[in-house]
Amino acid sequence: RERTQFLDYETLSGSAGLSLFFHQRTAVVLDAVFTDIIYESERPGEASRESEDWRFLIGLTWEATAKTSGSIRVGIQRRQFDDAARAQTSNPSWEVDVRWSPREYSHFDFATSRRNEETFGEGAFIDISDYEVAWTHEWSEGWESDISWFRSDSVFVGSPRDEDLNELS
Repeated sequence: RERTQFLDYETLSGSAGLSLFFHQRTAVVLDAVFTDIIYESERPGEASRESEDWRFLIGLTWEATAKTSGSIRVGIQRRQFDDAARAQTSNPSWEVDVRWSPREYSHFDFATSRRNEETFGEGAFIDISDYEVAWTHEWSEGWESDISWFRSDSVFVGSPRDEDLNELS
């Protein structure tokens, strides 16, 4: 507990979204997310990790046909630290989720995202990019197969630590 007490934090979050339908099955979407990160105690001699995180995304959601649906949103994520000793950052941000169903019983899913998360150790925060491709096929009632590949790249900003995860299932 002596070493981990400096990782305890609380968040206060709020979000707002706007969808403007310009076609029966297509909408322009705008999202804004605010998170205030407050640490309970600070490590002596280290710059504070308390910050405000803003994320703005704009994009489209659609259900083009019975075969294709999805959402693509791109934008920016900005982290502003309370302590001037930590650099302010602005990174591209995105969320993409697309499903293609060539048959009623067979689906291909494609997803990717980039976002910031709080660190659980090193660095000021974690810049995470995820990618996933999956195929689901229902062979008959009660018999289904799922094949997927997932990759996550995590950069611990302000630290030499970098984690890459590849998962095939």
